[in-house]
Amino acid sequence: MKRGEPCKECGKPSIARGLCSVHYCRWHRHGDVNAVRKQRPRCSVQGCDKPNFGKGLCNMHYSRQRKNGTTEISGTAPGEARDFYETTVKVFTGDECLLWPFSTKGPEYRTGKGYPQLHIDGKLHAVHRLVCEMANGVAPSDIHQAAHSCGNSICVNPRHLRWATPVENMADTIAHGTRAAMGVYQRSKRPYKPRAHQNRAVIRSDGTMFSSIGEAASATGCNRSGISSACTGQRKRAGGFSWRYAEGT
Repeated sequence: MKRGEPCKECGKPSIARGLCSVHYCRWHRHGDVNAVRKQRPRCSVQGCDKPNFGKGLCNMHYSRQRKNGTTEISGTAPGEARDFYETTVKVFTGDECLLWPFSTKGPEYRTGKGYPQLHIDGKLHAVHRLVCEMANGVAPSDIHQAAHSCGNSICVNPRHLRWATPVENMADTIAHGTRAAMGVYQRSKRPYKPRAHQNRAVIRSDGTMFSSIGEAASATGCNRSGISSACTGQRKRAGGFSWRYAEGT
């Protein structure tokens, strides 16, 4: 049968063996022109008819099981954050911090120190700005930020929020100790402890011996890491000399 003649099974133009592309692929793959692709098994969760993705679960339930250890919905129920905002935040009159117990955003969201966020009518809002606008009116300008007088970024107490310029807000963070001042570096509370190899005696290629890499660096002006790399063979020379660790150190 010539190519292009009607398929023996459906009448469509044939491509080979008197079969159209669909029936030819079925014959080539399964040996039967009437073979039907097997249906994927369905999700094992009751009431879910989605196809299986892995371990008997659909993509959605598989992701829940892997992340939360259960296929049930966990975390914040729909509308719970909005109800808290309407029934608690808006009517709160206390002086203590009112902490936002739901999702946050920002660089520190994983530690629970980000800024509160809330979906309203499909749009994501910063809760502290909503509360500040409710308590103090609209922001004076586009650059004004909702500043916390308490220094707690997840606080949504209306009495703790005010509009401030970026410079004023930055001054607040420095005063609260949540950010170091410019040019001030916070030292680690852990005392410095040199690594074991830094206390080993080293010998320069001209025979000069130093009690440690630090002493050698101070005396020769070479970089500590350069001397260390020369001693371990990662580089040939440091400061124009070859180096090695003294035996028994």
